[in-house]
Amino acid sequence: MEKHSDCKHFISVDCAKGLCAWTNQMVVIDTPPCPRFEALPKCKICSNYHPDKDNMGTCTGLPDKSFWAYDEMIARNCPGFKANA
Repeated sequence: MEKHSDCKHFISVDCAKGLCAWTNQMVVIDTPPCPRFEALPKCKICSNYHPDKDNMGTCTGLPDKSFWAYDEMIARNCPGFKANA
């Protein structure tokens, strides 16, 4: 399920809320996003991310094939990021 904090237009304010850059409204992090949702690159949607049962995992998209990662890690600048199809 997508949520505000998974959108690239979400600006975090604190641990519970943030600002939607499209609407300029405060939003709660875990609520459903607006129709203008665009996925923020995160490890959990990358085909190179391989999680274990606790959502810790490894990234196989970088030269060092044993890089540790977690599902909510933002991958905006990751050279190995490839969104799942």
